[in-house]
Amino acid sequence: MKIGDSMTKSCYIEQRLLNATVYSLNNKPSIGLLNKYSHALLLKSLLNAQHYDEMFHALWLQLDDESDAASSERENIICYKESLASNQFDAIIEVVSCLPLTATDYLKCNYLFANALLALSIAYAELYSENPGERSSIVSYAGEAFLAHHLDGNFSDVPKKKLMALSSFFEKIVVGKNKLISKNEQLILCSLALMADKLELYKKFRFHKSLALKSIDASKISKEFDDEIAPVTGESPSGFMAAALKLYEGNTVPYRNYFKRKPRYYDPQYAEIINEKTVAIVGPVDTLQDNGEEIDQFDVVIRFNYKGLDGFNTARFGSRADVSYYITADVKQILKYTHNSTSIETLKYSLHSGGAYNYVKERREFKGRCARRLPVQKPQFNPFYHGSANAIQKTLLDILRYNPSRIKIFNANLWVDNNRVNKNYREKPNFSTAGFVYHDPVSNFCFTKGLFLASLIEADDELGKVLSLSPTEYVDKLIEAHNV
Repeated sequence: MKIGDSMTKSCYIEQRLLNATVYSLNNKPSIGLLNKYSHALLLKSLLNAQHYDEMFHALWLQLDDESDAASSERENIICYKESLASNQFDAIIEVVSCLPLTATDYLKCNYLFANALLALSIAYAELYSENPGERSSIVSYAGEAFLAHHLDGNFSDVPKKKLMALSSFFEKIVVGKNKLISKNEQLILCSLALMADKLELYKKFRFHKSLALKSIDASKISKEFDDEIAPVTGESPSGFMAAALKLYEGNTVPYRNYFKRKPRYYDPQYAEIINEKTVAIVGPVDTLQDNGEEIDQFDVVIRFNYKGLDGFNTARFGSRADVSYYITADVKQILKYTHNSTSIETLKYSLHSGGAYNYVKERREFKGRCARRLPVQKPQFNPFYHGSANAIQKTLLDILRYNPSRIKIFNANLWVDNNRVNKNYREKPNFSTAGFVYHDPVSNFCFTKGLFLASLIEADDELGKVLSLSPTEYVDKLIEAHNV
């Protein structure tokens, strides 16, 4: 068959498989590769024929790994199969709503999210579509997203039009009929809209008001929206979550006390640097304001992925850096160049994610002056309703453990204008709306605004204008700035 003819062009997965198979045949194919392609074709055929029970059985057989994750996946698939046995597609939705999904799962395309997306699409198509052609298309599009993960480990090659068509089908049911949905359903729908580069559709799903929430989720979203969407019912949150939610009230004492009881997550050396000090957090956005002199007057100046201030206008960004927060990918890129090491050695301290910390802890540039940052991506340290903290918000959650006397944020606008990020901040800027899947913009905005209203932080003029917006106005600004 001629690759790329009109038939295969209309079928993403078939075209992808045929291209890959031809490449493999020309390059001494392995049995493993051919088995993977043949298994994907089998799954695609079963989906097209709407033989869902057999499809889940074939998927279950593939999960022969003995890891805890694979065992959990097999259990989930058994639940799907049992639901299908009695033709209870609504029971599949119940299974999906109970899965321990996080936004990280979608961005990293793990099996849990991929299976949940496919199962939810099948259930919605069977329950809510009376058009056989529409049902077939919806399942096919979801199948292509699932098989893209199966073959490549990501969804990025799935045509945006198909992700958009899938998202629009859910919009018709969920938004059009004001359907009551679970948090997991909302997470899947928000993620799909963002992967399709449709912030307008993300907005509809993110602010959907008919939500079936557990007590802790209701607490989180009520704090974000000031009880606009969900009243808090049931038992109150405890431990970290209760302490973190007190921050919205301007009370840092429970938060600090919580970490004093957790030596693993309390760093006495960093506490000495931050305790009762004034702290400036400086982002990479050129606000066109001469903030430099004010920044330099703070006791501690915190920056991100610091490698020196070459290319930064010190009148606008200041001339000091005492502490820097790094992520793994950026710190590895930074350390490729010797001249960056000299600047890093001037820091008093640096904070790293787990992966980055293991990479840098013995390097001379950081040795004795680095620690792990608070792992806020973990559910037990995440007060957000969706996603996890972005750089500024991670820093706030980190330093509020150590009793700073004052915090002010400079040179940041929470993504409402990405064109003014200093070109020297990152070697390869990689912004995309897909990044919002992991770092949910609404949660990050509401958290920052909440601390601002509680007088726990201050902001320069540009960020202050952003924080004066409502959550929906803020998303409108994102749509204006980034929508494709």
